[in-house]
Amino acid sequence: MRGGLVALTLEPEGMARHQGVVPAEGASLAEALERYFARSEQLPTRFWLAADAESAAGLMLQAMPKGEPPDPDRWRRVEALAATVRGDELLRLDAGALLRRLFHEEPLRLFDPTPVAFRCGCSRERVAELMRGLGRAEVEGVLAAEGEVVAECAFCGRRHRLDAVDVEAVLSGAAPPPGGAH
Repeated sequence: MRGGLVALTLEPEGMARHQGVVPAEGASLAEALERYFARSEQLPTRFWLAADAESAAGLMLQAMPKGEPPDPDRWRRVEALAATVRGDELLRLDAGALLRRLFHEEPLRLFDPTPVAFRCGCSRERVAELMRGLGRAEVEGVLAAEGEVVAECAFCGRRHRLDAVDVEAVLSGAAPPPGGAH
């Protein structure tokens, strides 16, 4: 897995969104994610991932920051237990059953599940904000050269197209005109 980028967006409840982008390094997506966390969070983190034609699932194991009574062997023990997980177990067992299977001798605390959702935050308002940040000269230069300004979201692939009227409305401080991607 070389030559690409891994972008990870974290939206902790009650905190600001954080996005990190790192080179896609390693033999798998799991290794690339582990490297991301090693660089950004600086906490030992491991991933086990599985997918089939219908679904995808994963297990993330991360050492907790200091605070609990020290157990120098805990990370190695829990990591070794987690490494016994099979892809079919990730795909078919619910979280509680999987955790009990892997860590039946460890103290477990299960939290209510949070559904995973594909939510892109791109919008014409964000495109307008980006254009204002670039400045009038830069945006008008693109408009003169291309006949329109096109912003493509790297997350969802949506293309936001703004013509000369849209660009002037944005740069003059008016709200972007209604409409979606083209």
